[in-house]
This record gives sequence, C-alpha cells and structure tokens, in this order.
Amino acid sequence: MKICPKCNTANADTAVMCKECGAHISAEAETVRSAIEKIEEQERKKAEKIRLMHKIFVPIGAALYLAAYIFSVVNIGFYFSLLIIAIIGIFFAWLGIHKPEALFKLNHFTTIDNLDSVELSDFYLYSSRLGGIIIIAGLFILLLWLGSFANQA
Repeated sequence: MKICPKCNTANADTAVMCKECGAHISAEAETVRSAIEKIEEQERKKAEKIRLMHKIFVPIGAALYLAAYIFSVVNIGFYFSLLIIAIIGIFFAWLGIHKPEALFKLNHFTTIDNLDSVELSDFYLYSSRLGGIIIIAGLFILLLWLGSFANQA
C-alpha cells in the first residue's frame, strides 16, 4: 500500500496518482515504505536483544540471589536473611523516592535507545515516590514484627 505524501491517503501498490488528491506518489511512497520497514527491523532487533539479555541475566541473577539466601539461612540464620531482603528493599525504595530517574534508567536501559533524552512524566515521578514510601512503611512493619520475635526469645 502506498501512502500519498500530500494527503496521507492509502492507495493501491500499483497507483501512480493519489485517488484522493491526484498527487504523484510513486517515488515518494517507496521511501515511506522503506522507512517503515527500517523502523520495524530496528524494533525486531531491539526485541531480540531484550529476549537474549533476559535469557542470560534473569537466571544468573535468580541463581545468585537464591545462593545468597540459602547461604544466609544455613550459616547465619533465617532472620538475618530477612534483614538482607529488607536492606535491598530499602535501597530500591530510596531510589524510588530520591532518584526515580535512576530507577527508570535501571528498568528500561535495554528497551529505550535514547534513554538520556527521555523526560519522565509527573505521574511517573509521583507514583515512584509513593511506591517508595509504601515499601519503606511495609519494611518498617516487617522490622517491628521481627523485633517482636526477638523480644519473645
């Protein structure tokens, strides 16, 4: 399908003139089609890169986390492992509250090419900060719960 550069009307692949405005479309329509195909190819390559990174890094990260968790439970104790989880949670909550731009970059570095030029919306910034506050409150409740066990012992 050829797109008229003048009025953006869709025309047949064999059309030389636009059916809507009568403009000549043959040479210019081919450049529009090739630009669209180039963008689609870039998107396919980007999706392939993301799938490859997920296939590599997600299992490695999960294995490292599981190994550290098992090590801490076996060698140090269950409550220490909960403390480590709480510290990791506090770090990401701090990022969400004070550095939402850094958290955004961490989440999207594989999917957005021009990451430095992306301007975050106010909604993203506020929701990131609110999420961080909720995580900190939940971790505070977790620490109080762990403290109640320590007082019983």
